[in-house]
Order: sequence, then structure tokens, then C-alpha cells
Amino acid sequence: MTDTDYEAISLRLTELRQHLPMLATQYPGEAFWDAYAAVVDPILEDAGRISDDAYDAAFLFQNAILSEAGLIAGDEIQT
Repeated sequence: MTDTDYEAISLRLTELRQHLPMLATQYPGEAFWDAYAAVVDPILEDAGRISDDAYDAAFLFQNAILSEAGLIAGDEIQT
């Protein structure tokens, strides 16, 4: 993995963090999770193509985003 490869993943996750409130507004309730998955799954897949470490880092980052938004508990970040 090069720094540039993971920087692209990190940028996409940062953009997701910024758009999360809009996504939650557009897709209230349980519909949010399908909409979120449609955005985050391709990012995680791309990270996995870089390396297992990149996938793990991206997965933790997206869990941190969800935790910051109050959508998952903080103790779920590591799972």
C-alpha cells in the first residue's frame, strides 16, 4: 500500500463524514442503513484491494464516523 492509495480512501471517508447528516435526513430510520451501506461498502472494498491493513483502518474509520454521529456505541468501534 502506498500513502497515496490510502489517502484516496481516507478522503472518501472524510467526505462521507461530512455528508452523513444529509444522508440521515434523506433516508430516515432503517432506510439510512441501506443508503449508508451503498456508499461505504465500495470504499471498504477498494480499501481491501489495497491491503488487509488498509481495510482494517478504513473499517475502524467508518465505525468512528458512526460513533461520532451517535449511530453506534463507542465500544462498537473496534468490532
